[in-house]
Amino acid sequence: MFYSIFPVYNGSFTVTLASSNAFSAINNIPSFFFLLLDEQGEAIVVDTGFSAEHLPGPRSTFERDTENELIQALSRFNISPEQVSTVIQTHLHWDHTGGMPLFTQASFFLQAEELRGLLRLDPREEIAFCAKHWLNLLPRFILVQGQQEIRPGLRTILTGRHTPGHQVVEVNTRKGKVILGGDAPFIYDRMWQAIPDNAWQAFRNGPGADYYWQEDVRPTLEKFLRKAGVLHQDPPPAVRLAGLRQDNQFVLSHDPGLKEVALLS
Repeated sequence: MFYSIFPVYNGSFTVTLASSNAFSAINNIPSFFFLLLDEQGEAIVVDTGFSAEHLPGPRSTFERDTENELIQALSRFNISPEQVSTVIQTHLHWDHTGGMPLFTQASFFLQAEELRGLLRLDPREEIAFCAKHWLNLLPRFILVQGQQEIRPGLRTILTGRHTPGHQVVEVNTRKGKVILGGDAPFIYDRMWQAIPDNAWQAFRNGPGADYYWQEDVRPTLEKFLRKAGVLHQDPPPAVRLAGLRQDNQFVLSHDPGLKEVALLS
């Protein structure tokens, strides 16, 4: 099976957590999700962009024309979210999950390790995951372990590092394999560790209070993972990025060059 891959621009954002120098602004980041069409024209979506209702930090901003809203962007392909039955999430950071609730008929494929990792998450990092986007969608999550074929010519591969369960998507096209790499190369551990505890506490007790999880999030995740039988499983081995990049076209979700690309392959 061969697929056509369309990068879909969803706007750009700047994240500024607070005025303190402890928090560095992340400026003008373009955001893309990906539409795949198989040989019969069936649509599959990889990631779902960001929601303007959750930009971590009260001074964060975004730029997005109406035509780049997810529903309008898909309509250019004569597709509506409720027609999509398969959504693959590279990971669950807020800027990749904003449109998940719009896919009312879809199953969501992601690594079990992504959810297990959330149970081990440092509480200060909760602001990077907006549980409101996906917590009530858990019954439609399909958990994969490591490398798994989702459909012929479409495979997920665990890479980890960016988040515990970050995965990339290997797509078979007529021009060769394309790796939709999400945010795989980017590691933020040092950023979290560099911010003093007192700065985090001031943020959580002040302007950042609304961006942290409700008390029911972790118990709900644990219950779901236990029911699925994967709560205590060891993570499968992750694949190194160097090998994936060597012989394949490797595409990242925030590459500004994608603005000039209508069709990847």
